[in-house]
Amino acid sequence: MDVYDRKFYDLSGEYEVTLADGRKGKAMLPGTLDENGIGDRDAHAVKWHPDDELATENPENVLLNKKDIITTRFTRKYTYRGVAHYKRSFSFDSAAEGERCFLEVERSRFLEVSLNGRRLVSFIEGSLSTPWIYEVTGVLEKVNTVIFSCDNSYESGPASAIEYSSAATDETQTNWNGLTGFIRIRREASLAPLSVNIYPQAEKRLTVSLLLDSREVYNEKIRVFSEEAGIDRQEKISLKKGINRVLIRNICMDEGIAPWDEYEGNLFTVCISGDRLSEYRVTTGWRLFCEPRSPYLTLNGHRIFLRSETSCAVWPETGCLPMELSQWEEAMDRYASYGANSVRFHSHCPPEAAFLAADKKGILIQCELSNWDPYTAFGTKEAREYYRTELRAILSAYGSHPSFVMLSFGNELHYDDEARISIDELLDEARHTDPTRLYADASNAFYGSRGTNPNCDFHTSCFYMEEDLRGTSSGMRGPINNEAPSENRNYDDVMKRVRRIWDKPVFAFEVGQYQVLPDLFELEMFKGVTEPSNLKAVLSLAQEQGMEDTWEKRVSASGELALICYREEVETVLRTKEYSGISLLGLQDFPGQGTALIGMMNSHLMPKPYPFAKPSRFRSFFCGVRPLIRLSKYTWTKSETVSFEILFANYGKASVKDTTRAEVTDGGRTVYSHTLGEMECPAGTLTKLGEASFVPETVSESFPVRWDIVIRTGQYKISYPIWIYDDMPDEIIRGEVLVAEDAKEAISALLKGRKVLFSPPAQKEHFPAGAGAFFSTDHWSVGTYTYQEGYMGILTDEKHPIYRYFPTEYHSNWQWWR
Repeated sequence: MDVYDRKFYDLSGEYEVTLADGRKGKAMLPGTLDENGIGDRDAHAVKWHPDDELATENPENVLLNKKDIITTRFTRKYTYRGVAHYKRSFSFDSAAEGERCFLEVERSRFLEVSLNGRRLVSFIEGSLSTPWIYEVTGVLEKVNTVIFSCDNSYESGPASAIEYSSAATDETQTNWNGLTGFIRIRREASLAPLSVNIYPQAEKRLTVSLLLDSREVYNEKIRVFSEEAGIDRQEKISLKKGINRVLIRNICMDEGIAPWDEYEGNLFTVCISGDRLSEYRVTTGWRLFCEPRSPYLTLNGHRIFLRSETSCAVWPETGCLPMELSQWEEAMDRYASYGANSVRFHSHCPPEAAFLAADKKGILIQCELSNWDPYTAFGTKEAREYYRTELRAILSAYGSHPSFVMLSFGNELHYDDEARISIDELLDEARHTDPTRLYADASNAFYGSRGTNPNCDFHTSCFYMEEDLRGTSSGMRGPINNEAPSENRNYDDVMKRVRRIWDKPVFAFEVGQYQVLPDLFELEMFKGVTEPSNLKAVLSLAQEQGMEDTWEKRVSASGELALICYREEVETVLRTKEYSGISLLGLQDFPGQGTALIGMMNSHLMPKPYPFAKPSRFRSFFCGVRPLIRLSKYTWTKSETVSFEILFANYGKASVKDTTRAEVTDGGRTVYSHTLGEMECPAGTLTKLGEASFVPETVSESFPVRWDIVIRTGQYKISYPIWIYDDMPDEIIRGEVLVAEDAKEAISALLKGRKVLFSPPAQKEHFPAGAGAFFSTDHWSVGTYTYQEGYMGILTDEKHPIYRYFPTEYHSNWQWWR
């Protein structure tokens, strides 16, 4: 909310700091104790994950068992948990007659404020996600002393649920103590607003919602004006003394005003003014999200394919969320460069600047309460009261932002039947307060084991009951590592079962999590409040084991394999008609939970300096409009008929009508082509375009080869690799060569003069010193899932003569799966 014609008094500057144990110092605010070099040694005392079983001992892992340094996350240079008091004196001119004054802090932890020895009562109750606001009319003097008492132990609230969440965990932004964003005194006219929100209605109309605090009976006109949107409406309102809600509905706009849409930040400013009411200017946009309600996510009436990045509040230089618009604009541009059209804020809510940036860039936002409780969510009175406060505060503070489209009550929550009653009440309250958004009890509630909650507006999870809704999960579960590779996968069968009981949007949860070996170039970027001891430990181990000279090649090989797996995840979802999209984890490295380096970007939100991390490569498949194929397998023999079906996913804003050409290329040479007639692909659909087939030996004489199937529909293009081998040798078909898995059987046959191909099973008992054989890189991190092998793909000298009959790159690809 932009506010003009107001007077602000800035309270930023140097403060005296007193910690709970009596230690004193000086700190610049806005800022944190970490940024001011105040605190203790980081001893990693707080358990880093709510699930005990995820951090079991693994004595064989030399990195996890280092005693002298923290290797499971970045190390804070300074840490402090408890109450810290920030004190300063300031002068203030007396307020004008009838004027009201408010003390505002944009972001803090649990906060208490005293002014001139008087403890202040909240005018608008704050939260970890929203500003803290106190009325100080009549309390201010010419010379004042203010004390901000910030408590990051959360003892009066659901401490463990908060500290596990991305809002406060040391795994990402740190559990900082301090005040960030604006610290100021705001002057108001006598009619003071608690909230001013503008909501879109159908048929290019708006509703203005005002929550006003009046010191007297009020019967005056309020004007709502926007030159850009063609609005000039005056409405007489009647207020009683105290807090009043005013709704001005059916405000007509110009029919020609452009809607806010995906990558289209069409915004306008609405001015609200009246007698004894300071003028407000609210920048907003008109959009209809999922209205009317349907089984899919829609924006302005057209179906969209959600392509979301999960932001876990990773800001290693400051250890806290940025509050400046420019930083959030840069972040939104980075996400969009990889193809994302949405950002999910994992168990936290970003500040105003993030919503403003998303508004400008046309990026959708799903935020969450600061809650990660996988056992007893909403199970105590303190938890229910705090999260009710936080929910109301978020809807009040950010309700005018068109980018704000979804909210859930936290990450992976588990709760009992009694808590379910409170949760359903909050869902109903949220919809009643603001029906222009979608709400859910949690992202991945119960890890999907209980299916859908009928009172939620959307469902996002990794499982539906016991069935997979993504390609890989912990323990390397999932089809990518356990089913022969193909381009046929989708979740249609699972969604048929879901649709029997659920007719609302479904999208995939935290998809991907494919590790990449550490990008050690990032070590040079650390100048702020955290120290990458975990990354340095990896570098040291690599040097000890003689890997330093080949490390960049190893990183690149693991990254290429991760990219292949991310693409497979996206395309599987695109081929599922009833899915509304996919939420990744993720494009950015996660520095904690045992060090989960799963991104194309490092923790500083910078693309890793390798070809696999180029945004254009990821964006080529992470998009909503593009061809697809259905292909039964990637490896063929030359006499087989290679057949594939051509599809077109169109989740854009307009129909696509064009011819489609399928080519099979060998380097730059086309060995086969097939053209389909012009077909229309309506917006919001997955369209079958046709089929193509060929027999490799009829179009080429040289095998084995790696070819590419290239599909072009108008301006849209995508390619898929296939490998073609000679037919199986006759001597094997005739049984002249024994293919043996057992060593005794192989030796016995050799002693009898037979030819033997010895191919032992790739299982742990046969190779006890090796890593377990999977196709993908490791899921998330072996620090979290210590029972995983830590396998990171292969690194190959692709030009070695041994690969003469097995075309390969230097990294894993689908032909290596078996």
